[in-house]
Amino acid sequence: MPTIYVSSLNASSTLGQAGTFTGSITAQDAVNANDLDGGSCTAAEIETAFRFYTTPDTDGGDGINYGGVAKTTTNFNNPPLDTGSTDMIKLLAAATFGSAEAADLFNNTSAITTSFDTAADNCKDAVNAESLDVEPAKEFVQALLLTVPERFGLGYNAGFNFATNNVTGTPIGDSARTLTKIVVNDDGADSGAQVAVTLAANNTITSIIVTKVATSTIASGSAITFVAGGGTITNLAITSASVAEVALLNGSSPAAASTTHTDIAMTSNGSAVTDAKVTIEIGSNGSVLRITNTTDAASSTPVSKGNKLVFTNGGGSGVDVIIPSINSVQAAMLNGSLDLFSYFTNATGGAGNAVATTNNVVVQDDGIDCGARASVIMNSNNTVSSITITTAATTPVAAGSELTFIAGDGAGNNLTIAATEPQIATVNGALGTSPPVEIGDSIRVKYSINGNSEQRNAAGKLISVGYASYITFEVTS
Repeated sequence: MPTIYVSSLNASSTLGQAGTFTGSITAQDAVNANDLDGGSCTAAEIETAFRFYTTPDTDGGDGINYGGVAKTTTNFNNPPLDTGSTDMIKLLAAATFGSAEAADLFNNTSAITTSFDTAADNCKDAVNAESLDVEPAKEFVQALLLTVPERFGLGYNAGFNFATNNVTGTPIGDSARTLTKIVVNDDGADSGAQVAVTLAANNTITSIIVTKVATSTIASGSAITFVAGGGTITNLAITSASVAEVALLNGSSPAAASTTHTDIAMTSNGSAVTDAKVTIEIGSNGSVLRITNTTDAASSTPVSKGNKLVFTNGGGSGVDVIIPSINSVQAAMLNGSLDLFSYFTNATGGAGNAVATTNNVVVQDDGIDCGARASVIMNSNNTVSSITITTAATTPVAAGSELTFIAGDGAGNNLTIAATEPQIATVNGALGTSPPVEIGDSIRVKYSINGNSEQRNAAGKLISVGYASYITFEVTS
């Protein structure tokens, strides 16, 4: 029988509620000691400590539809804490004698310092133990959503390539890297424009991508400075900007304003990404307004954090859109792996005839129990609704493995899958996605150290002394 489309009956309406993603951040408690410098940490260490994944909202309710991931190890370390021990001794002196100036009356300050360092190490160990849990990851992601929500957008840092042949300045560093949010000065004044500078290991400039157009118009012939664009506060410069360069910074070129380009393919580090397609919207000022993923990357060609993406003709009229270095969330979006429940829907072999949920399903790696266990939900048409790894493999699964979910369809039949890279990572316990951390971010925790329970004041009375300070770890690489 025919299906007749009656366009004259088409209807439309409008949502009365916008989608919100405001995030939250925990208010800091008052402390009684100076902040401590926790020193440097790497983005990789923080990304490992705060992995997360999204989950579908099955009941239509409100709330946080993502979870933190339990870890096996984290690596927060204490630097020398001389300032902390000095503050502790002053607090003890004030409580014991009535004044911090009386600290020299103690005859065992070296022992107190050693005891403080031991207590601080205990705090560090507690931080590492607590960060293995899921709650810190959820709190961390909530704070990022509040303070830097743009990092969760697929179009973050997308822009157009800037000619580099007349850019002067000597970059400093010893590795391939991308510097983002580089301020563009126009004759010494902030123009409002920003760029991302990609540098090779030999410190040559690979690309300069305009990621934010100027808010005050730049005139041709202007002296342009990319502030700290060479790394370690070294500037890059253009003595006299050309008409084309100025147009790019002002957002009037090269893309056609207020246009939408669909079915755009991409390359990742120069190689084609199979199947992946996006839609790119160009704003009224000619800059990239939005990028929307329409087809996930094939499992054979996943993209990875740090890859340079080129969206061919994404700006129209032969103009490519470029993201010089994608973050972990952007990679997960393009791979279709941000939602943990979507990892294994291509498993086959079910023969049931009803919606079924099977828990504690044994996972075999090429016919051998790898120790992993899963929860499987089947659709009524014998397709997989979701597979969630509930216990990680005790024997790591290798690339190229065939996974079998024993009796996973709820009717006694096995499900099988030729595992992809993200699926293997999930089975091995590398669940979820890293948060979008960048160099310059800081992580702050509070150390609370109580005085010895036998501490007495000058009158011989037992007293209680408490030390509280924030210690800050900065991401420097």
